[in-house]
Amino acid sequence: MEALTAITSTLLWDNDGVLVDTEPSYFRATQEVLASVGVPLSRQEFLEINIVGGRSAIALAARAGYSETGIRELREERDALYSEMLGQGVRLMPDIEETLAALAADFRMAIVTSCPARHFEIIHQNSGLLKFFEQVIKREDYPNSKPSPDPYLTALRAMGVKAQESIAIEDSPRGLASAVAAGIDCIVHQSEFTEGLEFPGALSIASSVREIPEIIALTNAARH
Repeated sequence: MEALTAITSTLLWDNDGVLVDTEPSYFRATQEVLASVGVPLSRQEFLEINIVGGRSAIALAARAGYSETGIRELREERDALYSEMLGQGVRLMPDIEETLAALAADFRMAIVTSCPARHFEIIHQNSGLLKFFEQVIKREDYPNSKPSPDPYLTALRAMGVKAQESIAIEDSPRGLASAVAAGIDCIVHQSEFTEGLEFPGALSIASSVREIPEIIALTNAARH
């Protein structure tokens, strides 16, 4: 019964596509590096491999005869290009700062991301968002990335809360799967980049972050 009656105290936010609009840049960086070795990458293919499956589209370079070593070098090239793109400026998701400010008065919050530290630091060097969060769980902090539950299990331990006291906010099927596997209800913020994907098992789907506070309030009212 505890899982049905616990009131939400903690919000666990994905980063890319929820707080910041970085996924299109990551796609372009991956697409450009693969194109340089003669391997085309469509947006749909990228969504299926990276955003749904949680795998790396750079591995498609095997089609051009690249070995594991060569693929690793291409991945490093992609990461460098992505860092360069991030350095040119990162756009916050619409209304995210105002939404976080409104929720911070009533909830503890953390970021749970697959983003490595070097990219996360560039993204948030001028974002102004980190002041809202107690913890940041980055790729280096857990063994297996989303859709594994490891990121969210790590966050629960870091925050000292139970899964049933938390709600995750994600934008991808792999992120949703990660949260659900950790026993956490998940609101999906369906961004323009992930529009049209399926999100089985989501607590609710929001087309704007402005909808998230009301979804949380209704969820807590139902649990009370």
